[in-house]
Amino acid sequence: EGQRPAGGSADAPAPAPEVERSQSVSGPSQAADKAEIDAILREEQVKVLDEDEAAQVTSLDELTAVPREDDVLLFAVPFCGPYNALQGFKFRVKVTPGSSKRGKAAKAALHCFANAPHATAREKELMRAIPDPDLVALMPGNCKVTAPGMGQLMKGRKGKS
Repeated sequence: EGQRPAGGSADAPAPAPEVERSQSVSGPSQAADKAEIDAILREEQVKVLDEDEAAQVTSLDELTAVPREDDVLLFAVPFCGPYNALQGFKFRVKVTPGSSKRGKAAKAALHCFANAPHATAREKELMRAIPDPDLVALMPGNCKVTAPGMGQLMKGRKGKS
């Protein structure tokens, strides 16, 4: 009876009661914390996903076309698509056949976005962080970039140069 089994497995059960004790000691405070968190989530109207829903969430679900003011923006993703499909997006320009080269068109679109009155400082910072080769690769060759109010922006830009 006094012998220990090989591998020291007699010591293994000892930590379990200690863990249970620490959980039971902090149980009431954990319940109070959980109740406080639940109250804040209800007040902010935040829906908490259950385990099944959380397992189905992918990184694509974190992308948004229209970021809210309370969203934490991590990066900007440039892409091209049909203009009608982009109607709900906060930042968009219309690309049509024209005489501008891809690099110039990409810079014009970025200039339009960076000088938009509704763009926040963080959005402008993230747009400027996109490498030029990535923007140029997205643009079709020989195109023209148009957007509402872009003529005034480009006139102001030429006056500064």
